[in-house]
Parts: sequence; C-alpha cells; structure tokens
Amino acid sequence: MTVPTESDPSDRSGRNFGSLSTDISSRRLFRKSNPEIRDLRQNDGDDEEEDPERPHRRPVGRNTPYWYFLKCKKLIRENKLHEALDVFSKDMLQEERLQPEEFNYTVLIGGCGRAGLLKKTFKLYNDMKKRGLEATDATYTALFNACAESPSKQAGLQQALKLEQELRRKNYPLSTITYHALLKTHAYTNHLQACIHTIKEMLQNGHVVTQETFHYLLMSCLKDKETGFRLALQVWRQMLRSGIHPDSKNYNLLLRTARDCGIGNRALATRVLLSPDLKYEGEGVSHVKSNSRYKNLIDIDFLERQLFIQPEPLSDTLQDSRYSEEEESYRGKDSTQLVPVRQTISLPVDSLADSSSAPNLLDVFEGKRGCVVSLCAVDRVSDRLALIGGAEGFLEKMEANRLSPDIRTLTLLADTMEPGFKSLQTLLNVAKQHKVKLDVAFFNSVIRRTARAGDLEGAKMVLSVMRQRHVNVDVQTFGSLALGCEREKDALQLLKTMEEAGLKPNVQVFSALIGIATRKLDYIYLKTILKCMSTMKVWPNEVIIRQLEFASQYPPNYNQYKSRNNYLIQIDGFRGFYQNWLRYMPAESADDEQAELQTEMDAAEGEGELTESQRKQRAAARRFNSRKKDKTSSTLSIFLMCTTVDNGEIIILSDDEDDKEDCDISCNEASVVIVEAEDVKKNDCVLSPSALDEDLVVTFSRRAEVLPHARYDCPVHPFLATDCEVGAPVAENKLFCDQCYCYICDKLASLCEMWCHKGLCHSNSHKRSDFWSHQRNTALLGRLKSFDLTLSEIDAHLRHAEAMLQSFRQELSAWFLTFQKGKSFEEYGLKVYNQPGRIHDYTEVYEFVSSFLNKADKQDGRAAAVMNLGAAEDFIRHFHVTGALIPQSPTSNAAEAKAVLLKRVISSLQRQMVMADFTPEFIHKLQEFYKRFSFPHELKSLRNRLCVRPWDDVLLVSVLKGQNVSGVRTDKGKKDVLIEQFSIVLLRTEALQQQHRYKELCRYLRVVQTEDPKLLQQVQDLIPFFTSMEGDFTSAMHRFFPSVNAPASRLTPPLFMTYFYIFKFATAPKLVVSQHDQICFPAVAWEPIKDAKPMMLAELVKFALRVQKCCSAVYNDSQCWTILLKEVNSAALPAPSPQFLLEAKDRVNLILLNMNGTNIYIPRFFLEVYPDQALLLLVTGALRLRILNGALTPALTLLSTFQENVWAQEWLWETLSVERLGSFVQEITQEMENTTDGGNYVPLLRAIIPTLSSSTESWDQQSSGY
Repeated sequence: MTVPTESDPSDRSGRNFGSLSTDISSRRLFRKSNPEIRDLRQNDGDDEEEDPERPHRRPVGRNTPYWYFLKCKKLIRENKLHEALDVFSKDMLQEERLQPEEFNYTVLIGGCGRAGLLKKTFKLYNDMKKRGLEATDATYTALFNACAESPSKQAGLQQALKLEQELRRKNYPLSTITYHALLKTHAYTNHLQACIHTIKEMLQNGHVVTQETFHYLLMSCLKDKETGFRLALQVWRQMLRSGIHPDSKNYNLLLRTARDCGIGNRALATRVLLSPDLKYEGEGVSHVKSNSRYKNLIDIDFLERQLFIQPEPLSDTLQDSRYSEEEESYRGKDSTQLVPVRQTISLPVDSLADSSSAPNLLDVFEGKRGCVVSLCAVDRVSDRLALIGGAEGFLEKMEANRLSPDIRTLTLLADTMEPGFKSLQTLLNVAKQHKVKLDVAFFNSVIRRTARAGDLEGAKMVLSVMRQRHVNVDVQTFGSLALGCEREKDALQLLKTMEEAGLKPNVQVFSALIGIATRKLDYIYLKTILKCMSTMKVWPNEVIIRQLEFASQYPPNYNQYKSRNNYLIQIDGFRGFYQNWLRYMPAESADDEQAELQTEMDAAEGEGELTESQRKQRAAARRFNSRKKDKTSSTLSIFLMCTTVDNGEIIILSDDEDDKEDCDISCNEASVVIVEAEDVKKNDCVLSPSALDEDLVVTFSRRAEVLPHARYDCPVHPFLATDCEVGAPVAENKLFCDQCYCYICDKLASLCEMWCHKGLCHSNSHKRSDFWSHQRNTALLGRLKSFDLTLSEIDAHLRHAEAMLQSFRQELSAWFLTFQKGKSFEEYGLKVYNQPGRIHDYTEVYEFVSSFLNKADKQDGRAAAVMNLGAAEDFIRHFHVTGALIPQSPTSNAAEAKAVLLKRVISSLQRQMVMADFTPEFIHKLQEFYKRFSFPHELKSLRNRLCVRPWDDVLLVSVLKGQNVSGVRTDKGKKDVLIEQFSIVLLRTEALQQQHRYKELCRYLRVVQTEDPKLLQQVQDLIPFFTSMEGDFTSAMHRFFPSVNAPASRLTPPLFMTYFYIFKFATAPKLVVSQHDQICFPAVAWEPIKDAKPMMLAELVKFALRVQKCCSAVYNDSQCWTILLKEVNSAALPAPSPQFLLEAKDRVNLILLNMNGTNIYIPRFFLEVYPDQALLLLVTGALRLRILNGALTPALTLLSTFQENVWAQEWLWETLSVERLGSFVQEITQEMENTTDGGNYVPLLRAIIPTLSSSTESWDQQSSGY
C-alpha cells in the first residue's frame, strides 16, 4: 500500500479526477494507512523539521507515535491505565517531545472511558482538539462509551448531549458502531424515547438495525419500572417482525424486564399485545426505509406510537366492563392469546389436546396459535415469567434459536421462578445439560427467593448444594439468608455464624433483619438487632433510619386510649431505647456516601488508577476469603444444626471444630443423622401485663433430647479414651445408651458383635487414636484402602466394585489352584496311556480373568479403573509350574497370558485417564497403586506404562495454550520434556478432535515426542487436516510445505484429491482420524467447516502445482491432472489475444522453471488482463512439462477437459516439439484402440491435431462400426 504525496508526479497526472470534492467535503483528513507508512512519514518529518540549535536527548533509536500507541494499548490491556497515561504525558510529550497523532488519544480515551473516568476522557478530547487533530469514528465511539460507563449518570448524559450537538453542528456522519455507543448512553442514562429518536436518525442515514440495536432498546425499557415489561414485549415483537433473531443478551434482558418491571395497565397491555396490527396500520403509519441491502425493515413510527400509547381515562368500573367486552370480542375471533396466569378453572380437554405446552406470548409474536383466552393480572414476578412460557418455554425458545443459556440466564431464572427445591432442581439439570458452571451469585439468588417466601429451611438446603459443588459463601449469601430469619433465635445464630466464618455483617444484612422485626412488630427482636449493631460497630445508613422511624410510630388508625394492644404498647418502650441508641451511633446519609464516592472518583481520575485500586482491593478480599473458606464451611453446619425444623425431621450436622477446653476429643469427619422429632403440644399461656413489659419472657420450655452420637460422645455414660486397648472394655466404656453408635461398625452399639470381644474390643474405639482410625478405615473401606481412597471419595459404584473384587479374588484363587494341580492326559482329552507328567494349561484362568475384565468395562468410570487394577494385582502374581507340560496355545503359558491381560488393563486405564473426567488426585492414586506391583522379569518393560500426564499438567497446558512451542520446561534446575507414549498421543488426538479443539491439537502434535518417531510422523502428517478444520486454509496449505520433511511429499493421489475438494468447497469429512488414509473413506458424510470460505482459484492452482513439484505420485497420476484441468476449464473462456498467447509461452515457462523449492510466484501483471485464461495457460504449461517428462495415461479423459476451450489445447500443441507431439499422438492412438468408446474422441482430436488425421485412418476403418 502506498500513500501519494504532493511531489508524486504519477498522482498529479493520473488522479486529478474528483480532487475538487475535497473543497466541499466535511471530512478532509484521512490519516489511516498502515504502520510502516506512518513510521516513514514521521521519520521524514523529523529530518525536514530538525532544529540544529536544539539538542536531542536520544538522537539514535527514537520512538515514533505509533510505537507509543502500541505501548499504551498493551498497558491498557494489562489493566495498567495509570502507567499508560504516564507513558503518554511524560515519556512521549515531555521527554521525546513528539507530536501525538489521533490514534494516541483514541486509545487513551477508550481506556479511560471503560474505567469510568469521564472527566479525564473529555480532558484528553479537548487537548486533542487544541492540537488541531481531528477525531475519528473510534474516538467518538470511545467518548460515548465513557458517558455510558460514568458512575454519575447525570454527568454522563450531559456530556453525551453536548457531544451529540457538536457532531450535528459539524455535520459529521456517524458510523453504525458510533450510533450503538450513543444508543448505549441513552439506554443507561436517559429514557426510551431518546433511544427511539436515535434509531430514527440511524435509519434515515442509511444504517441497518441489528441484534445490538434491539439490545439497547430492551435495556432502556428497564428504566420504566411500571410498564417496562410491556414495552420490552413490544420491542421483542418488532425485532421478530424485522427478521432479526435474538441472541443470548436479548433473552437475558427480557428476563431482567420480567423481574424488575411491571406490565402496567392490564386492559392497555391486552389491547396492544394481543390485538392484530391491522387496526393500527390504517392510521397512516410511515415507514422509514433503510438504504441497505437488507429486506427486513423496522417500522419505527408504528413502534413509537405503540410504545407510548396512553390508556383511556376511564374509571375502574368502566375499564373492567370494557375489558370484559374486549375479552368477549376476542373469544369470538380466531386469534391467539394467553391463558390467565392464576387461572383456577381447568381448560377443556380439546384445547389441552391441541397444544403440548403452556401458551407462550413469544409464540403469539411468531404467528403461532394457542388457547383463545384473555390476558389476566400479572402482579408477581413468576406471573410475568409465565407470560413468556415459564422457564421451560423460555429455554425452548432459546434452543430453537440455537442458543444456550449462560450463568446470567440461569441466575435471572432463579430470580423469576417460583421459589422451591423443584425450581432449583430444574435449574441444576439445565446447568448440567449445557455445562454451565454455577457461581455464588446464582445460589444467592435462589436463597434470596426462598427466604423471602418464608422458607428458611429450604434456603438452608441450598447451602448443602453449595457445599456439594464446592461453592464458597460470601456476605451476600448471609444477607439473603437474613431475609428469612423471622425469629430472634435465627437472627442471632446467623450473626454468630458470620462472625465465626470471619465475615463481618454489613448494613444490608442488618437492614434485612430490622425489616423483618418491624413487619412482625417484635420489638424484643428489634432491640437485640440494634444492640448487635452497636457491638459490631456497624453504622446505620439512611434506609435503616427510615425503617426505625417507621417502627417507632403508631399505626395511623390506632388510638391507644380507646383500645389496648399488647404488641403495639411496646412502642413506647422502644422509643426511649431508640432515642438513646441514636446518641452514640453515628449515621451516614445517602448524600455523605455519594460525596465520599465522588471524592474517591475525583482522586482516582487525578491519578488515573481507579480500576487498578479496585482490582487490588478485590484481590485482597479474595485472598482473605480463601483463607477463611474452611472455617466458613464448618460453621455453616452449626447454623443448620441450631435451627428447629417444623416438619417433623431434624438434620443434625456435627461441627468440625470443638472447643479444646471443653472436650479432649474432636471429630475429624462430619456425620449426618436424620431423626424423628417428637410432637410436643404447646399450651397457650396467658401472661400478665407486667410480664409483657419485660424484655425477656419465657413462654415455653422442654427437656433436651439425646440425639444419635458416637460412644465416646455419649452425654449419659462417661468415656475413658485409650490408645489401642483391645483386650477388654476400659472402665465404663462398655455401657451405652439407646443412641450410642459403634465408631468402627458405624451402627448401633447394641448391634455390634465385637463390642466386648476379646482381642478387638470396639467399645474402646474413638477417633483420636490412629489405631482405631485405621481399624475403622479397614472395616468400612475393605480392599479400597490399598488405593489410598478416603471415605468421602467412596460412592455406591466403588462399594459395588470392592464387593466384586473380593468375590473375584476368592474365585481366582480356586482357578489358579486347579491350574497348579494340572490335569492328566486322560483328563485333558488326550489318548496317551501310561505317560508320566501332568498338563498345566492356563487357558481357563485366562478366560475367567477376561470375563471379569469384560464386566469391569461396563461399570462406572472410577469403579472400572479400580476393578481393572485390582484384578491386575491378583493375576500378576501368578507363576508357571516348573517343568510342566504346556500346550501349544498363546493363552496356555502363564507368562504370555499375563502379558496379554496386563496390556489390556493398561490400555483400558490409559483411555480412562485421558478420556474420562478423573481428578488429578484420583489418577495419582491409581498410578501409585500400579507402581507397587511386583513385576516379574518378563513384564518389567510395562512398569511405566501408566505414567500419563493429567490434562492440567503445567507443561501440557502451556503447550496447548501456545505458551510453549518447544515442549521443554525448566523448573528449579530440572528439565521437563513433553515425551509421551504413542498410545497416549493417539488418545489425546481422539479427545481433542471430539472437543473440536483443533488448534490446540496442532500445537500438541508439533512438539510432542514419543518412543516411535515413524508412527508419530503419520499422525503429524494430519496437522494440515486439523488446521483446515479450524477454517484456516492458508495456514493449512503452509503446513504442507515446511522447509524439512514436508507432508506433501507423502501424499497419495486419493489424499490429494480429498484436500483439493476440502479447499474448493470448504467442507470436510465428519470423522475422527488417527491416520492419514482414514480421511479418504468414501462412505463418510461431509459437512461444511465452520467460519471457512472456499479457496480462490488462484490459490487452488498454486496448491496443486506445489504438491506436484514435491510429490512424484501426484505428479504422475493422470486423475490428479484431470481434476485440476476440470477446475480451470470449468467454463468456456474467450480466447485471449495472439500477442498474449505468444508472450504467455515464455512467461509460463519462467514461472514453472523458477519455482524455489515448492514456492511458486505468479506475477500480478500476468493475471491482470486475462486472469482466468492466465491460470488455464499456467496449468496447461505444467501439463506440457509433464508430457515432455514421459508417457501420461490415460490421456483421453484428460484431453476431454479442453472441449470448452479448444484454443488452450491448440496452444499446448504449439508448445510441444514435433518429435514429442508425434510420439504423444501415437500414445493417444494406442489408447483409443484399447478403449471401447475411443471413437467418441476422433472428431475432437482430428479438429485439434491435423497430424492425427493420417495416423487415425486405420483407426477410422476399424471403428466404422461405432
């Protein structure tokens, strides 16, 4: 690319046309070319404007503005905005004294805008204008984005309006991206009508609306809390009618409007959403058409009229009557409407049979028919979700649009669905189906909805799900739980749990507790919370003050002198307490908080490091929470334990931390016991008025119950702990109550058979002894203990595997004993009499082990691995009887049979380690178990076959991510090389193909090493194919021709044709391959490659000629030449000029003979006048060289490709010598004689080759019968 200057004579002579338009154009400066031209222009300017009197600090190696642009861009990406500003202001402007360009300011404006530094952003913009630099679309886009991201929405709106007016004064045409940034600003800071006007302006200026346009329209609907949901539905309907499919962001915004906004007037919503559009089209709605290639139009005037329609000023009675009339009229029409959300009357059987799912308003917008009923009240969030199909219908709509829900979608669904465990289970199944990783924000939403519904126990059940999924709680989790603490006991336990977890309650937690106490008029509860606030030094904000002011007032209609209320009478006592509490509790108003926030923002803008400081604070908070996560998980169990369950069941979770001063024995394992709670009748008691005035009143009490526990924790009988006393019970350890459990057997002490057994007395067992802990693990784990598994890792599948291993060991011992005894010749079925010796055949043992391994392969992943290794541990110890007679069979010899079985086990385990989702810890335990095998001499070579790197290995991850291109890593002086077994390489290749991670697979194959380089080379030859599957055909073609050991040299003709069709049609066979020949299977279906475009004809020709240059098999194959000639002869081309044909002879020879290795260069001027004809002549010239090189058969089908372009074939004959042309004619004649349909080619060849006429006279006589 070149930039013409004023001194360029070619520019003055050849580019004068249209130059006068610069005098009247609104944009006179077009600076963007490329980095090299900018550097050259800057260097030239420095040489011309150099001042000899001013010394330069760095005359050598001076940086350019573009270098500083790249430097600042890199720093901003690394979240170092402050350093980027320093580099620009100090290094570039002050030290280097360089004149900045527009792009220097644009990149800084974009970084400051994303950080919310509004003042700094416009300061840079003003400085840019003072220097005489003209802003571009990217600059204005960054400015509008800064207005949208500003913490102060009012200030951002003012700056955006000023900037918009400035652009209108300049008559500056905005791009689509800039318009979207302006839309974003109005959606964040303004209202819906401003967004509508912006879209009008977009359409009038020739821009098209996209998904992003409607994204900001839906976002602006959130501003209207009363009718925002109805507005969003209207926008959604217009988006569908415009032919635009919604994306995931649009679906999430629709859920947000359903959660945060109402539907407004019900009659108006019914009339607007459910009535046909023909009644509005007759009002003369004008269409603003876009000057674009899109056929789908957006009727913005009609949309605006519908969005801002006002309900008619009727009374409630008239509106209800009118609504009833409209409903009746709708019932008489064949229209599609919605079922009432809270309908209690069942639908007719016919209507239920017609529709398989609940009516969905989104289906109505798509023109589908459903139940003909009217729209009902939608006051609740779940009602609004039901209008759009509920959770199931909403997700089905997303799936119909080929969209998958993300964590934001599931969190919003958790906020809108009916609270309950059923809803949570539904969302968990959806997350598992779409592989969405749930975070703490999702569970906080579920807890908040459940707690607000009054189900505190259901909210606590969510905590158990969080622990199972290893999700740590935060302050917001406890704040959500606080919404369900309707009793003082629950609130105190919540605060205690937070304190033990190392989390300090904030004002939001106390505000939730105060709100509940105020609604329940429980002033004792309220006083306790206020005392806790003062103790924890949590200062109230304006919200809490308003709550307390409301709690200290009597109801408006209550007269304390006419009637007496035992609850409301406590307000007088609370007033005194509240006034005294305010004297020593400092409060912060909203203005103070806003002023403090603004001060911090201004200070951060002055330093340019707001984002950096926030990042450091959040990082410190995460480190603090990570240190407390173990303590948090343990204290949560206390919170669950201390709450009474009203449904008759109590879940007791033992605490992980006991007070060492109170008890010498602490549990290392948490146990869960579900017991039945006795129903105790609570008698109502009448309290005296004096008792009601007290702060603490005891209304009910009962004796504590003894819950199930281990013997050493018995509260009835004392326990004396000893280390390993097994002879007899110590002291009173043999005594037990009805709820005592045996620590070893994990069952009631009364059912333990070894309770007082001499030699292993279970009554003395406890968890503080290593001896008894070992006995417990041996009893409960069985043979799984040898795998170093813990009780927390054992599931039902592993229990079943352990039982099968025990049975297998017993039966295997019997089979091996039979093998050792051997069989006589008569028992073996041989008719040999009086022959000494016995036959020892290992075949029966081999078949038994094989049948067990077959059963193991059908089990769950971990269970199958344990069964395979357990079986290998048993049969590897087998030996062959010395001097025994062995039949001639591979499985009769014990040594050979063991090798076969062990290789099978190793192969199965390798596949599981690579393909299954084993944790690195479990894989390490399997490997350590395998290393403990006692390998015989003949199996020593298999000792390290299970040394498989996990997927999270540091070296492997760095190679897959492209961070390591050598496959070698040095850590603390130790060198780690990526060397893997070839079987592992094949498994990883298969796994990465199934996951469509082709780019990572290519990186892996380029650096991995194995024990067999030849076999690895066969897999590495597939790198071009995997690169093609990524859609990058250019890189794939380069992978064929490296400087050393090119894969193209090993191509076969079928492989060449397969790659030719892949590049031509941008499709590929749908299969998983491990060898190159597998991609040529004819029965495999082909499918389009994602994001791939067919290769241009010139590139296809280059590829084919380069392969022919380095691969003799392709060069000598006639069929490969045929498909190439068919491609360049696909259409009838006009014959070029004789001068061009004459010059093409030398030019084609020069191109083909000067190929540097496998590289080919086609000059641009050769393709300018006749591009298609030039490529045809180039391929024809290559064919000429092939004909000169030797015979090419079959040639008839090859020559038939020139039927549409006879002039090219004539050009071929002219370039051949007379001798070679004559011999080639004889070869063609001989081939025609040996071909049944050779007569079909005679007219064509006689017209093309005059010399063929005499040579084919005899053939004409012989072929007269054709």
